[in-house]
Amino acid sequence: MSDRFIKFNDEQLDAKQVMMLQDLARLLLKNEQTQVKIQKFPYYNPVQNVLITSWFWSHRPSHIEMAGLKTDVMLAAYGYHMMDVQIVNEVVQDKTFKHPKFYQQLFKLLEDMRVLNSIKVERPSTAKLIDLRLDTRIAGQVGLNAQDNGVFVEDKDSPYVNIIVARTDNKDSKAIQDFVKAYQTEEVYQEAKKHFKDGVVKGW
Repeated sequence: MSDRFIKFNDEQLDAKQVMMLQDLARLLLKNEQTQVKIQKFPYYNPVQNVLITSWFWSHRPSHIEMAGLKTDVMLAAYGYHMMDVQIVNEVVQDKTFKHPKFYQQLFKLLEDMRVLNSIKVERPSTAKLIDLRLDTRIAGQVGLNAQDNGVFVEDKDSPYVNIIVARTDNKDSKAIQDFVKAYQTEEVYQEAKKHFKDGVVKGW
């Protein structure tokens, strides 16, 4: 496959990116013929042997896009293996609720969280990717932010606030001081806000 861009539904994925996601999907599904495509929602179609990732992640910072696409693949693959078909059918066919679509969406949300938590337990190294996914897709998507909606938000005076750590033998070196001076600026804060909205708090 060449390095050209592959276009799906007016969105573009780099060919190398597709190959990486495809390798991950094939590894998790234990099927060397699985194909990866991009559409609206992530899921795995076992009949066509196609795993779908979401275009929700397009046009975001590269680290968020990659975390989202990778966790799409993991969610679809693990979700397929962990799915209880009988329970899913019961939910789909249940007509006792006044708002069945809401009921089904709530079930899907809870099922996704169950699967993602299981992935974090089985593969602890995925925790940061999954947490970034949840921060971006759930909180950000519904307009929540730490400042206005957080149960508790630490300020710069908190003893647990993120700080820059250096060894005792070089904490006063010019290189460290220059780094701290460059990092703790309004410019860095504003750039962080662009990517994480109101999910960031100044630590200085």
